[in-house]
Amino acid sequence: MENSKPLQATTNIPFQIAGGTQTICLELSAESVLKAHVKFQVGSARLLNVNEWNSGTGWRGHFESVLLNAKGKKLDGLAEKGTFIHLRRNTGPGRKNELWFAVESIESGGAKDEDTSFFSIRLRPCPEPGSTVFQENYFFQTTTTFNLLLYRRALVLYGCLITRNDQEEDADKPSPPLPWKELFQYVFAADAAKISSL
Repeated sequence: MENSKPLQATTNIPFQIAGGTQTICLELSAESVLKAHVKFQVGSARLLNVNEWNSGTGWRGHFESVLLNAKGKKLDGLAEKGTFIHLRRNTGPGRKNELWFAVESIESGGAKDEDTSFFSIRLRPCPEPGSTVFQENYFFQTTTTFNLLLYRRALVLYGCLITRNDQEEDADKPSPPLPWKELFQYVFAADAAKISSL
């Protein structure tokens, strides 16, 4: 990422203070600014549609993503602040194959006629919504954040996962490896007919 421009696009990503950090990015180019803008808009909507992440290559059959409320019940519709995301790797039973995140904030900026646009979702790991642990620790204290960022600069699109202040050091509870680049490929795969007609 030249000059780390995507990371400078939003204040939604916390500063790195302690622990681990990681950045995984997919970069692609569109044929025109208009087509890049359409891909960006479609990508932003798809990123919010958590229940459909499973449609993307690299996720289908291997991972399950479900949008939840605070009681752990599945929600239809789009993610918003205060909802939760359950990610599960379909490789067998065991909590080590599951993650829960609170949707902490969503931020966006830019417009079609501007050179840059960004869309960011900040996720924070949490206990399973609706569980006893969740009820007793609703304000689950962890410094770790998973930040999903879509960024457009003219013709170039970026999809990034940026982790900050990762305190996970428990070898018995490894986070399942998730195909983030494949997720970004899916969200940027705008309808081909719609794009080609522009």
